[in-house]
Amino acid sequence: MSKFSLIYKCRLIEALGELKKSGLFAAGGASLKTALINSFALIYGVRNIDLHNFMLAEGDFLEIPAYPSGCSVGGGITRIFFNLKDYKKHKNEIIEHNLRLIWSVFDITAEGSAAGYDSHGITLAALNLKTGAVDLVREKTSGDIDERGYITINNILKKCPEIETGDALVLVTGAQTRAATQGDNMYSRANAHLHNEKMTREIFGDIMSAAELEKFRKAYPLVVDRQGPFSVGHNGDVNSRIKWEKFFLNMGFETKADSDSKEIPRIIRIVYECLMAEEILKAHGRFTGWLMDILFQNQVLSHRAKFEEDGVSRMLTIEEQKRVIIETASKMLKSGASKVLTACALAAKLIYLVDPTSIFVFETLTNVIDEKGAVIPVTTIVRGPKSGGMFLYRDSTDPTIPVKFASSLSNMRNQIKKYENEKQEEIAVDYITSGAKILVREGTVSYHSLADWQAAEIYQPAGSKEPEFKIYDVLKSCVINKKAEKSPIIDYQLKGLEKSAILKEEGYFKQKSRVERTVIYETILGKIISGPNFLKGKQIKSFATEEPAAYAIDNQYGVEIYLSYVTLLRNTRHIFKCEYDSAGEISGRIKLNLEAFFNTSNPALKEGSIEKIIKKIDKIYGFAEGTSRNILGMCFSIANLEGLNGCFMNALESNLARIERPRVDETSLALFVSNSGGTKPVVALAEELLSKSDQTYAAGPYVMSVTNLITSELAILTSKSLGASVTNMPWEKSVGSTFAAFTAMQNILALIVYIHEVKGLIKPERAQYLYRALADFPRIAKKTLASASVKEKTSALASYIAGNNIDISYVGAFNGFDGCEGALKFAEMMQHPRVKFFSGAYEQHGQRATYLRSHKSAHGSLVILHIPNLETSIGSWMAQLIKEDKPRVGKIAVIASEEDLMKLYENGADYVIPAPSSTTENLFTDALSKLILDNILTLATILESNKIADEIVGWGARLLDLTSAAARSDKAVPAIIKELKIIWKKYKRLEIGGMFAEDRVKTLYELESQRVDAIISEEEREKSIARIYKDSRSISIINAETRSYIDDIFAILLNWDAANAEETPVFYNLINDLILEFSNRGLAMSLADERFEDSPYMSKAAIHYQGMAKIIGANPIKPDNIAKFQQGWGISSFILEAGRRFSDASLNAASFFDKITDIEDGAIESFACELEKLKFSKESAMKFAAVLKLVKVKKINKYSAQYAGKKNYRFVSRDGAKAPDYSPAQDFIDSAAAAGSSDFNVCRTNGCKYNIECLFLDKYGDAENLIVLETENRKLDEKHLSQLLLNDDYLRTQVDFLNEWFSDETQGGIVKLLVKLCPIQLAVCDRKELARRFETLKDKRNLIDSIAKFQPVLEQMHIDPYSFSINDLKTMRNISNAIVSFKGGAPYHVQKKNEAGKTEFYGVREKERAFGIAGQKASAFDKPGKLRGNKKITCVGGRLKMGYGKDGAPIVIIPCFTAGADLEKIVLLHIEIDENLTIGKKIETLGEKYNLIVNNVSEHFEWDDNFLNLVAMKDLMMLSDEEIADNKIIETLKKGKTAFNGQ
Repeated sequence: MSKFSLIYKCRLIEALGELKKSGLFAAGGASLKTALINSFALIYGVRNIDLHNFMLAEGDFLEIPAYPSGCSVGGGITRIFFNLKDYKKHKNEIIEHNLRLIWSVFDITAEGSAAGYDSHGITLAALNLKTGAVDLVREKTSGDIDERGYITINNILKKCPEIETGDALVLVTGAQTRAATQGDNMYSRANAHLHNEKMTREIFGDIMSAAELEKFRKAYPLVVDRQGPFSVGHNGDVNSRIKWEKFFLNMGFETKADSDSKEIPRIIRIVYECLMAEEILKAHGRFTGWLMDILFQNQVLSHRAKFEEDGVSRMLTIEEQKRVIIETASKMLKSGASKVLTACALAAKLIYLVDPTSIFVFETLTNVIDEKGAVIPVTTIVRGPKSGGMFLYRDSTDPTIPVKFASSLSNMRNQIKKYENEKQEEIAVDYITSGAKILVREGTVSYHSLADWQAAEIYQPAGSKEPEFKIYDVLKSCVINKKAEKSPIIDYQLKGLEKSAILKEEGYFKQKSRVERTVIYETILGKIISGPNFLKGKQIKSFATEEPAAYAIDNQYGVEIYLSYVTLLRNTRHIFKCEYDSAGEISGRIKLNLEAFFNTSNPALKEGSIEKIIKKIDKIYGFAEGTSRNILGMCFSIANLEGLNGCFMNALESNLARIERPRVDETSLALFVSNSGGTKPVVALAEELLSKSDQTYAAGPYVMSVTNLITSELAILTSKSLGASVTNMPWEKSVGSTFAAFTAMQNILALIVYIHEVKGLIKPERAQYLYRALADFPRIAKKTLASASVKEKTSALASYIAGNNIDISYVGAFNGFDGCEGALKFAEMMQHPRVKFFSGAYEQHGQRATYLRSHKSAHGSLVILHIPNLETSIGSWMAQLIKEDKPRVGKIAVIASEEDLMKLYENGADYVIPAPSSTTENLFTDALSKLILDNILTLATILESNKIADEIVGWGARLLDLTSAAARSDKAVPAIIKELKIIWKKYKRLEIGGMFAEDRVKTLYELESQRVDAIISEEEREKSIARIYKDSRSISIINAETRSYIDDIFAILLNWDAANAEETPVFYNLINDLILEFSNRGLAMSLADERFEDSPYMSKAAIHYQGMAKIIGANPIKPDNIAKFQQGWGISSFILEAGRRFSDASLNAASFFDKITDIEDGAIESFACELEKLKFSKESAMKFAAVLKLVKVKKINKYSAQYAGKKNYRFVSRDGAKAPDYSPAQDFIDSAAAAGSSDFNVCRTNGCKYNIECLFLDKYGDAENLIVLETENRKLDEKHLSQLLLNDDYLRTQVDFLNEWFSDETQGGIVKLLVKLCPIQLAVCDRKELARRFETLKDKRNLIDSIAKFQPVLEQMHIDPYSFSINDLKTMRNISNAIVSFKGGAPYHVQKKNEAGKTEFYGVREKERAFGIAGQKASAFDKPGKLRGNKKITCVGGRLKMGYGKDGAPIVIIPCFTAGADLEKIVLLHIEIDENLTIGKKIETLGEKYNLIVNNVSEHFEWDDNFLNLVAMKDLMMLSDEEIADNKIIETLKKGKTAFNGQ
C-alpha cells in the first residue's frame, strides 16, 4: 500500500466498503464479482487490479434482477411540506408539486411501457384542503400510454380541478400499463388498471343482529352504489376468476370489467369489511370465519387445498384453511400492520388457497388513513409466489416525493436525480446533429425489493410529515428488518442545445404526432418528458432549430441504432487493454482484457492457467436463439473466411440442441449467447452442461457466455465455469436487438481471435491486425451513422417498399446468417407479411432457385443482397448473382462497400446502399457496417410506412371526431358527407398512385406514340405502364378485396340520401366500418371506447381488427400481436349479435353418436377421424379416441344450446320438457368458444364413473349441441393396459413424454407404474399433472421398498401398498423400527353414505383375508355396520391411525385409496411393540411427532431426550403428542420422578 497516495487509498477503501454492502457480490459467481469490481473501480476512479487485491471471499447475492418484467407499475408518495392550515400561502408550490407528482409517476410507467401497451390507468389520493376529505380520483384509457397517455392526465385534472387551482394536495399516485392476458374484452377501458370495487348492498344483514348492525355502521358507514375505497393494479394471473365472479355476483358486487384482476379489490374490500366488524364489535375471528364458511359453501374454497411454506407443500382441510386465515389476521394486526395491509395479505392467501397456480403482485391505493393524526393514506404492495418484482426507492433529497415504487428499478432512472457515486461522461454524437451529445450516467442505487410472499406498507407515522415503509413476511405474518440492496445502474441520455418553450391553447396538439405532443423540448433532439402538460389551460411546446436531426429521435429504435457508436466505444475500452495517443487513437500493441471474459478472480483461472485450458479446446459449440444465434453464426462464418478455422465451430439453436445432443466433450467450449441472459432454452442447456463440467478445469466441457445483463441467470450460471463476458449496456426497449448485438459480435470475435492466438494457430502480427479491426468498431459505427449517402440511398429504397405488396428476400454472405438477421429485423419491426431469407446465396440449386421462382410469379419483388468487399472471394462471387438474377426478379438492392458502388450499378443493381469508404477493409468491420445498414434501412422503412399510416389514421380520427360531436344526429350527415368527399380523393391518390386519370391518360398516349414511332420497344412500353400503375402506389399491400370493400362503402356513403332520417343509424354504422378499415390499434381502441364500451364482443372485434394503418404502419417498441389476428369482421358482425347467428344444418352431431355404445375398439380410430369434420382439432380427436378405449359408454344424453345473452348458454334436453337442463363447466365452454373448435371435457361423477361432455360449435363459432356420455372405467388387467399404452397413438405420446422427462427410468418401469393410475387419467391429465402423478408413484415405490416388514401381511390380505398415501407410507417406514411382529390383521371394505346432511362410513370385514387373532373369532363387522371410534377417525381424516383397541392392545389402522383417490378399504393390524429401543431409534420412530412433543414439554421444562424413557414405547406410538407431553412426561416431572420404572 505504500506506493499509493493517501487520497487514492481512501478511494480504494471507500470502493471496497460499497462492494461489501452490495447485494450482488456473491461467492458463487466469480465472473460476476469481476464485472462488479470493474464497475466500482470505474465509479471510484481506481485501477481494477488494485481493487481486486481487496475483494471479499464471501458476499450476498441479488436474487431479483433490477430490470423490467411484466406490466409496468409506478407510484409516488408525498411528504407534507407546508402547514396545512396555511395552504393558501403555498398555492403555487402545491400546483407545481401536484403536477410533478402525477407526471413523475406517469413517466415511471411510460418508461417501462414496452412490457404493457394494451391499456393504462392512474389513481390518486387527493386531500381537499378546503374540506379535509381525502378522495380517490381515478382515470384509465385503453391504448398505448405514449399515444393516449395525455388523455388520461387531462381527464384526471378535469375530474379534480382543485389539483390545478392549489385547493387540493395530491398525496399518493399510482399508475400501471398492462399487457392483457385474461378477459373476453381484454383491451377495453373497463379492463385497464387500476381496478376498483363497488358494493351494491349490505353484506352483514343476515349474520348481525339489528343492534350490532346499527353499532357497526354508525362507527363505519356503509359505502354502496359507488366506487369503494380500494384501487388495485395487478401483474400476473388470478386463475380462479370464474369462481370469484360467481361468488361476488351473489354478494352484490358490480363491475364492468371482465379481467381476472378485478377480483383482487373485491376480495380486499370484503375482507376489510370483516376486519372492521371484528374490531368494532370486539369479535375476533367471527367474521373472517364467516367469510371462509360462505366461500366454502359457494364452492370457491375446496375441502382440501394445497399450501406451500418454506418449500414444503401440504394439503389443508377447510378447517385448517380457516385457522390459517384467522391466525394471519391476528398476527398481522399484532405486528403493527394496518387493517388495509392485513386485508391485502389475507386476499393474497385466499387467492392462493383457491388456486395455487395463480401468480400475483399487486399494489393497493386507498383513501383509508390508519394512523391517528396522519393525512397520508396507506399504500400497500403484496407479492405472491413466483411473481414479478417490485422495488421501493427512498429519496431523502426529493423535496416532495421521498418514496417511489415501480415494477422495475430502471423505470425510475429519470426520477433518480443523482446516483450514488455517480460518474458522468459526455460523448459527442455530431453525426446526429450539431452539438448533440450522449450523456452516460453510471453509478449505484440503493433500494428495497420484495421477494415472494413479502408485502410493503407505505404510511405516515404519527407526528411525522415524512412517509415511511415497513416490509412484512406474509407467510409468517410478521414485520421483517430488510436491509437496502445496491445495484449498479447505467443510463444514456441524448443532449443538445437548450431551447425555450412557447405556449399554445389546450387541444392544439390533439391527434398530432408524439413529438408534436411533447411537453418540453429541452434540446434540439426533442427529449420527451411526458405528455403535454396542461398548465393553466395551455400546452407547453418548443420548436426545434432549423437544423433537423438525421432521423426522428422520438423513435426508440432509432435512438438505439444511433447509440451503437457510444456502446461500442465503451465496450472497446472494456475488452481491450491498450494506450491512446493525444487524438484518442489507439497506439502501440493491443491486448485482450482477460477480466472482461474469464473469472480471473478465481485462483485456478489466472492468465497462465487460462492459456493452458484454451490450448485443450478444439471445438466451439455456440448455443443461442433469435438475433443472438444469427450473430453467433455470422461470427463463426466470418472467422472461417478470415482463416480462423483451427477449431471446429457450430452455431446451434438451443432447443434443437437439447434434442440433437451434439457431442460436447472434454475438449469442447460451450459458448452461450443471450442479450437478456434469461432466454429459457439457453439457460436450461447451460445448466445441463454445467452439471457435467469439471470444477477443477482439468477437462471440459468448458462453459462461457456473452450477455448484456450483469444480474441475469446466464451470467450467474456461467460465472461458475470459465466466465461470463458481460457487455452491461442499457436495456433495449425496442423489439429488435441493436447495440447489444453489435457489442456481442465484438466480444465473440475477440474471443475467437484470442483462442487462435493462444493455440499458436495465427501469428502475433495477424492477431494484432484482427484486434485492431475489432477495436475499430466504434469508428466504423460512427462513420456509417454519419454518412449522408447512406441516408439518401436508404430513404429511396424505403419509399419503394413502404405500403407496397412486395416479396422481400434477404440473401446473406456468411452462411446466410447475415441475411437471416436482416430479414428478422425487418419482419420483427415492420411486421411485414412477405419477408423471407435465404442462406447460401452461392448455391446454384435449392433455396436460390426457390426465391427466383417466387419472385418471378409475384406481383412485386425485391431481393436484398449482402455483398462483402469485392476484393474478397466471397464478395466477388456474390456480385455475379446480380447479372444472373436480374432478368428473373423485380428489383435488386445491394448492401455493399461504397468503393464498389459503380461496379454494382453496372451489374444491374437497382439500389445500392453503400457502406462508407474504409469501413469494409476486412470481414470483421464489413459485417458490422452491413448490420448497421440493415437496421438503418428497416428504420427508414418504418418512418416512410408510418407517414402513410399516419395520413390514413388522420382520416379515421377526423371521422370519429365528427361523429362524436354529432352524437349520431341526422342533421350532421351532410357535413360528414362533405368531409368524406375530401377523404375519398386523398384515399384514391394513395391507392392509384400520384397520377389522376387525366395525367395518366396523357402519359399513356405519349408512350403509345413513342412505341408507334419506334422510339421505345414493346418491352419498354410495358415496363413504363407497369410503373405508372404499380410503382407509384402506396397501399398495394392492402389486398384488392379490402380495397374493393372500401370503395363500396364510399360509394354508398357519398350517394347517401341525407333526408332519409330513418336510415341514419345505418349511415353511422357504415362510418364505423370505414373508421375500422382506416384504423391502427390506437384508433381502433378509440372507436371501441367511444362506441362499444358496453359491448365486449364488438369492442374486442374492433381492437383486433386489421385496419389499413395497422398493416402498413409499424411500432418497433410495441408491435401489434399478429398472432391475435382474426378474420371475418365487417358490417354484418356489427349488426348481428352472437346469439342470433344460424348454424349449418348439414352437420348433425347428435345422430353421429347414436351407435357409440356398441362401438368396437377397431372402429374407434375411424370414429376419431370423423370428429375432425365436426370442428374437433386433430389432437383433441386423438385424445377422445384414447378415452373411448379406456371407458365403457352406458348412456347418451343429447342437449341443444340456447343463447342466453352475455356469452352464456342454456343446454336443453332433446328428450322432452320433463328432462332437466344440463350445466357443463363454464370454463370448458369459454375455452372451446375462444379456440373456435369443438371439444370435449371429462367430469368425474362417482367412483369410477365419468361424464364425457362433447361440445359442438356451429360454423360461426357458437355452441350448437352438447352430447353427454355417461361412462365407467373398463376393467383392464395389467397386460391389456400395457398393450394399450404402447399401441394407442395418443397414450403412446404420454408414455414417450414421461420417458423423456424421467430419463433415468426404463420404458418397462414407466408402464409398470402407470398401471397403478386410474386409466382415464392417462388420457385426460395434461403433461404437467401427469408428470406430478408419476413423480408421486416413484416416491411411493421408494417408500414401499422401505416397509419390508409389512410386505408379507399385506400380501396375505391382498392389499396393494400403492393404495396407501405418501404420508402413511412414511409413517409405516418409521414405525417399522418398533414393531416386533404382527399378531393379526383384517381388511375392511368401506362405503361412504350421506345421512341427513351428515357423512357416515359403513364397513364390512373381508373375513377370508383376515389372519392371526383377527381371523380366529367372529366380528360385529362380518355384516355391514356403521364405523365408530378409531375406524371412523381413520376414514374421516384419511390418514393412518394408531391407538388402543377395546382390549387395550395396540393397533394400527391404515386407509386404502383407489387410483381415483376414493377411500376403498381400511386395514387393521394388531402389532407387538419393542419396549427396548434406544433413544435414537425412538426419535426415528416418532418422526414429526417428536418435534411436537418437544415443543409441548419445552413450555414447562428444558427438554432432554432422556425424557422419552419416562414413557412406554407403546404409549409413545399410540397416544397423541399432547397426551404424551401433558399426562406422561410433564406430570411425571412435576412429581419429581426422573426415570421410567418399567410399570
